[in-house]
Parts: sequence; structure tokens; C-alpha cells
Amino acid sequence: MNDNQTCEIVVDGKLNESAVLDFPDSLTLMPEGWLSTFEMSILYTLAKQSAGPILEIGSWLGRSTVAIAGGVRDNVQAPIFDTCDFGLTSGVEWREKLQESFMPYTDSAENDVIARSVFQTGGTIALLIDNLRKAGALKYVTSIIRGDVLEIPLRAKYGYIFCDTLHSEREIRAYGAFLNNLLADGGFIVCDDVISEDLGSILREYIHFEFLAYSNPIDQYSKFAVGKKTHK
Repeated sequence: MNDNQTCEIVVDGKLNESAVLDFPDSLTLMPEGWLSTFEMSILYTLAKQSAGPILEIGSWLGRSTVAIAGGVRDNVQAPIFDTCDFGLTSGVEWREKLQESFMPYTDSAENDVIARSVFQTGGTIALLIDNLRKAGALKYVTSIIRGDVLEIPLRAKYGYIFCDTLHSEREIRAYGAFLNNLLADGGFIVCDDVISEDLGSILREYIHFEFLAYSNPIDQYSKFAVGKKTHK
């Protein structure tokens, strides 16, 4: 769509592709990660239009962070943007925080980027900061917080949350009530790996949505759910 246009990102319960702005930056500067170009465009569009504050949960190496920061940069309201991540520095932390073995990532060349990121000096947060700096995005991030989002100090409410911690029913039930309290009425939440109503229906137990739409019908590589919390 034209960059000056605005229209509803969800129409009749479905994601409206024409409302999603093209991500404007060169992909050569994007950190490694698993987001598709369409997913980056969704994150960028909502950040460009949000009054904020904006929160990212699970920045990893910064691919999603750069996409959101681009929207903050192009947003005339210059919203606050906080991002948080475990900032893993060892296999022991990986196992404790993610509740899975780190061994498969050390034994496979396919997962080399994960092992290198965790074991480098300063761990994944150091690489995140370096990636943001290289992409020219660091100055658009208000705060970078290392730790478990359930335990770290945050603002009272956020108008837009990108959440990369809802990969299973167990995780949705662990974070669902917390996210509901953190998300402002009328605020947007984008969830990675909530790919269909199978998991979306569990999230609906915690958050009363005006809509919850899925990106997969538009982009087969996308795993996003985009929701807007109802006003009380």
C-alpha cells in the first residue's frame, strides 16, 4: 500500500494484506533469524502506527527488533520501545530458561549460529546490541532488558506487544494472564508461533480480543497471530 495510507490491518476477522506496509530497509543489514519478510512488514507497520509504548518479548539476535525499530523511526509520535530477552550466555542457562537440552545445538552444523551466539563473549545480548548498532537501529530502542519477562521491571501498560514466548499450550498458560495485564485496552499483540485457532483459542482464555487473525493464509512461511484487545 502507499506509505501515506492508513487502513484497518484486520477486516472481517482476517489479516488485511493491503494494510501492511512494505518493510523499507535493506535486508542485507538484518540479523539472522526466522522471520519472513511479510512478518517483518507486519511488525514494522504496527510500530509505525502505534502510539506505544511498545514491548518486544524475545528479541534473540534482533531481526524482529530491527523491524520494530524501523517503525519507531518512521513514526511521527516516536513511541517508547522496550525489548527484553533472556540473554543466554551458556548451555546451562539455555536448559534452565528454555527447559530443553542445549546438546542438539552443539552437535549440529545446521545450528551453528545458535551455539556461536550463546557462547560468544557477553552472550546473545551482546550480539543483539551489536546487530542493532550495525543496522542503525540502536538509537530507536528505549531500553534493552536482560532477564525473564515475568521477573524484570516493566512499564505498567503497553499499546503494542510482540511476543515470541507462546510456542506451546504450556507457555501460553504460563504467560497468558501476565500478557493480559500488560496489554492496554485497545492494544495490539503479535504472537509468533500461534499459527492457528488451535493455540489461539487457549490465548483467548486469557485475553478478550476484538479480533485475533492469522498471517499463514497470506504467507505460508508466516507463523503470526495478530490480535487487538477489546476496550472495557
